[in-house]
Amino acid sequence: MISVVIAAKRAEVDELALEPEQLRILELCRRPQSVAEVSAHLDIPVAVVKVLLSDLLNRGLALARAPYTAKSPVSRDVLQAVLDGIQRL
Repeated sequence: MISVVIAAKRAEVDELALEPEQLRILELCRRPQSVAEVSAHLDIPVAVVKVLLSDLLNRGLALARAPYTAKSPVSRDVLQAVLDGIQRL
């Protein structure tokens, strides 16, 4: 559900071969979106979005990846400095 999905860059999409919901997903995923975000934006259950995305992925019309994570956790000192700065506002 936290996988990030983005529409693949392709010249043409055969709109007749896709469901209307899949076209909406491709439009929405011009910018990276999580599966949960797609579900929320389109008001479609996550399970249904996963099925629709699976077909788009198999056709090479969308790409999925794990979300980026920080290579190293933020130190407690940095977090404390941020908190101190916010409290001074």
